[in-house]
Amino acid sequence: MKFHNGEALGVARQQQDCRDLAARAGLDVVAVFSDNDVGASTRSRKKTRHGYAEMLTRAQAGEFSVIIAHSNSRLTRRPRELEDLIDLHEKYGTRIRTVVSGSADLSTADGRQYARIQAGVDAGEAERTAERVARKHLERAQEGRPVGGTRPFGWKAGGRVLDERESALIREAAADIIAGIGTYTIAKQWNAARGDNDDALPRHRHRPTVAGPRARSHDAVTPARRLAHPPGQDRRHNGFTRARSKIDAG
Repeated sequence: MKFHNGEALGVARQQQDCRDLAARAGLDVVAVFSDNDVGASTRSRKKTRHGYAEMLTRAQAGEFSVIIAHSNSRLTRRPRELEDLIDLHEKYGTRIRTVVSGSADLSTADGRQYARIQAGVDAGEAERTAERVARKHLERAQEGRPVGGTRPFGWKAGGRVLDERESALIREAAADIIAGIGTYTIAKQWNAARGDNDDALPRHRHRPTVAGPRARSHDAVTPARRLAHPPGQDRRHNGFTRARSKIDAG
């Protein structure tokens, strides 16, 4: 399962539906597995599903003989993982039941074919969704618009208005790096000014957002409409580029 804070209630309802199905079938729930913030699709950036892997291992060990999921797509949208489930049934007799997708009979050729077709449909829909989202993010990046997420250092919430205190730190740090002052010394100065031990400088020094460009997939995208006053340096970003090159050169 993939969920964020706002979806926690939906996940809880799905788990309850699974428990209700188990109760109707006379099954005892011996374990619950979930993969927080790891999608079940082939396009998930976080590929390792630790909860899913643990579920397979414990099923192979004979701890349970039935796997219940809310739907096929909640269990997996990856055709390769479906083959693992088919192998699990053939070798260990493990059955798959779902709340809303029915229960494919993996012991028959027709049942396995249906499961494979459904996995292909789920994977295709997930990939089309990923393409639409990626294209939307690229459009917003080209327009210089943020898409949410963590507030970029040097900007206020929303990523459109400068945070004067943080942007001043960035400009001072860039000038100090160009002048030959080490990043460790600058980080100590930042911590003294902020009253904490947060290692902010190493995390932010390479990010294009400190100089104005909108970052996407770790690359800088030049917006069609530039933000007026980037927090790092002027509109040509010369200071940021020089400071970054000096860091890279050691």
